[in-house]
Order: sequence, then structure tokens, then C-alpha cells
Amino acid sequence: MELGHIMRKLFIAGGVLAFLSCFARSDFNLPLFIFLYFTWDEPRFEDVRIHTIVFTAFTLLLDFIWLCYWGPYWSSQEFVNDWENGIHSFVVFTSAVNFIVKIIIVVMMCADNVGTLKEKAAEIKAKTEMMKVGLAR
Repeated sequence: MELGHIMRKLFIAGGVLAFLSCFARSDFNLPLFIFLYFTWDEPRFEDVRIHTIVFTAFTLLLDFIWLCYWGPYWSSQEFVNDWENGIHSFVVFTSAVNFIVKIIIVVMMCADNVGTLKEKAAEIKAKTEMMKVGLAR
């Protein structure tokens, strides 16, 4: 099974988990996974894949912040006896699983585009060197 096929299945899994976490969270992951599903294997979007990888990795940071804030808050004594406790626990759980799935997706995206990532890194290094030479004058 090729990497792209596995990634499309992970995009679907991430979308389903994002849909389920929308019960108590306004989640940006659902549109992200829909976008990834429809654009990742399209040849006309190859030039923006690096931007897509960076953006998806950035959303990992946002998910981490969300989990660090809302996970403990909804587990606090203030919410333990609340009628929404079950739904909050479910949303934190699905968000945590989605976070793990997204880490796997970002790693697979990088593995799928290792050549392009090396090219972009070389371009950035060359531009940085040119800027250093220009500043030294």
C-alpha cells in the first residue's frame, strides 16, 4: 500500500475525529482534513505542499495549547459534577487522539516530500548566505 493511500485514510480518520470533537469545541481540524483529503495527491498543488506541511504542523501547536488549557480545566472540580462532564471528557479524548493522528500525518507528509524539503532547505541556506554577503559589504 503506497504512502499516499495510507495518508488519505488518515485524513478521513482525522476528519471523523474532528467532527466528533465539534460537540464542545469549535474545531478547525475538520476543514483542514477535508482540504488535505482533496488536495494532497493533486499534481497542481505540488508547489504548495511545503506550505501545507508547515501549516498542518502549526495546527499541532494550536491543538497542544488547546489540550493543555481545556483538558485540565474541564477535568477540574468545577466541572466534575456538571451535566456536560461526559461530553467534555469525550471531546478531550477525541481531541487527544486527533492530535496523535495529526503527528503521524505530519511525519508521513515530511517522509513523502523529503526531496522537496531538502531542496527548499538548500534554497533557504543559499538565500541566507547571499544576505550575509550583502550585509558584510
